[in-house]
Amino acid sequence: MALFGLFGKVDLPYSAFEEWVDASLSVALPDGIEAFCFNLYDDGGGMWSAEIIGAGSFDKEDSDWACDEVFDNRANPLPPSFVTSKAWALGLSTAI
Repeated sequence: MALFGLFGKVDLPYSAFEEWVDASLSVALPDGIEAFCFNLYDDGGGMWSAEIIGAGSFDKEDSDWACDEVFDNRANPLPPSFVTSKAWALGLSTAI
């Protein structure tokens, strides 16, 4: 997975990431989800976390499509596990 190649050190095995995704998406999801988005965010000190949102719409021409949230797993975010010295913009462009 490209995400794991971004970071100089990964304290999270892929199997733990996979379990987190499965647990996050095995709950009763609301109707109307058109697409999912993984949000990566900087926790400070080079630590990164992630959350999953479900959006009620998707438009590849609209970079703000993920703002139409109908689901999120903010109560169970991926813990700060990624350590990197890369700027978030570089990391994001590498992941896409």
